[in-house]
Amino acid sequence: MARNAEVFLEETEGRLPVHVVDMQGPADVCGKLWNYGDFLLSAYTDPDAYHSLMTRVTDAFIMFWDAQRSLLGDKFIGTHLFGWSYVPTDAGASVSADSLVMISPGFYDEFYSPYLQRIGAAFGGVAVHSCGDFSAVLPRMLKTPHLQSHQCGPDDGERDG
Repeated sequence: MARNAEVFLEETEGRLPVHVVDMQGPADVCGKLWNYGDFLLSAYTDPDAYHSLMTRVTDAFIMFWDAQRSLLGDKFIGTHLFGWSYVPTDAGASVSADSLVMISPGFYDEFYSPYLQRIGAAFGGVAVHSCGDFSAVLPRMLKTPHLQSHQCGPDDGERDG
């Protein structure tokens, strides 16, 4: 993916900005690697395995985000949300966290927040996007150190019933 950004930058001669790749956040990557049910359950049944995987994926997230930012310089846009063509440089890293809809506030505090905090510490902030209704964990999320912003997916206002 970083090579794709490099080719794009070269071919456009640096005339166009490049959005960060939507690589999802650590928990969603882990859920896709291991399947969400087994991954989330492992926090309780095998917390060492859970934390080991989350630590490694968080490290990879930080490394890949930084590689894109370093490569693209001032052409880097720090969000994968293509409706936005500008993100303040102090917004930190943007993380997709669709799995927020599947967890409780307590789970967020113990098993989710520490990894968002690591990302936020590495980049001077973290902006969290989720395509679902994560209002159950939002009060806890708002207490997360380094959280710069949160954004939920588009709601067209239509409801069943």
